[in-house]
Amino acid sequence: MLPSIFIVGLVKSGSTLLNRIMRPITAAAGLTYRSPADEMFKRGLNFKKSTVDFEPFGYAYGGFRDLPWPLPDYAGGRTVVLVRDPRDALTSFYFSMAYSHVPPGTADSPDLLRAFEVRRDRARATTIDDFVLREAPGHVRLIRRILKNAPRARLYRYEEIIFDKQAWTADMVEYLGLTAPPRLISNVVARNDVVPATDAPLEHIRHVTPGDHRDKLRLETIAALDTMFARLMKKMGYPIA
Repeated sequence: MLPSIFIVGLVKSGSTLLNRIMRPITAAAGLTYRSPADEMFKRGLNFKKSTVDFEPFGYAYGGFRDLPWPLPDYAGGRTVVLVRDPRDALTSFYFSMAYSHVPPGTADSPDLLRAFEVRRDRARATTIDDFVLREAPGHVRLIRRILKNAPRARLYRYEEIIFDKQAWTADMVEYLGLTAPPRLISNVVARNDVVPATDAPLEHIRHVTPGDHRDKLRLETIAALDTMFARLMKKMGYPIA
């Protein structure tokens, strides 16, 4: 049986794209795909307050936008992590929170939906600059958790893969030791190779071009974010321009 693998993408860093590509490929390779965070979200449960019992063989665990606890030791060398310039991620998060993000379900509890609606109303009532500055400390903590709790992971930067998804996917497949038909891989990537012609603030795929924060945020906001994220961006291989 194949070893289990782990697929992690920082929030608003191409995580949906990552999982749409890897779900059918891992299935074709013989793994059962599971997204515990998405499963709980649809039921209205708080993923951060739960635990997950991982199996070391037979599964592709994906859909992670956060890791509130360490992955098992055997995840080392079996984990991919997709990151993005946090300034662009926060810019995208504003539009997602205010307009496009799908609300959580309520099958098990309405509390998550209520909290989501409060955050959405608050996002719509504020400016994008105030929003990203308010959310930035939480994003700092998020990145730290991901880097700490994903052992020996292969890190990919959104900016380097967004316009070359075929090469990115081929590298992930090789790194994770997966075997799937090349034509299937090519077709899966092609179906998900979407680049909007114009900025679409109400859509999930809104603006994929790197550097969007420079068009949306004030210079003083960018300067404040540069200071907050400087060390983490260096760890992720990003220069501060």
